[in-house]
Order: sequence, then structure tokens, then C-alpha cells
Amino acid sequence: MRKAVASKPVVDFPRPDTVVSVSIDPATGFLATEVCPVKRDEYYIAGTEPTEYCPKHGGDGEPVENDE
Repeated sequence: MRKAVASKPVVDFPRPDTVVSVSIDPATGFLATEVCPVKRDEYYIAGTEPTEYCPKHGGDGEPVENDE
């Protein structure tokens, strides 16, 4: 694929308003807390994102701030 698009300009697609970014713990799929050892931003259609915090790392912890 890289070869196929090598001559094409890079296009940055704007994120639709219906898509949200949240920080999750990739091991559990739950919202990341401050004590989760690994955090990853994931994108979801608004309303389908996880709503519970990681039970493995203190599910009642503080959410991770997401700057996006």
C-alpha cells in the first residue's frame, strides 16, 4: 500500500463530531485510571465508548485527561 500511495499527497481527515476519543486500558478495554500501567487513546462513535473505569487498576480512580 505504501508504494501505491507514495505519489499521493498526505491528507489529514478531520474527525467527525460524532467520534470521540477516550483513554482506555488496552488490557481490559475499560476507561483508564491514573494507575493503569498502560493507556491508549481509542476512538468511538459517540455513545458507544466505555463508561466504566478499569476494575483491575482501581475502577473508582480518577479518569485520565484526554487532550483531544
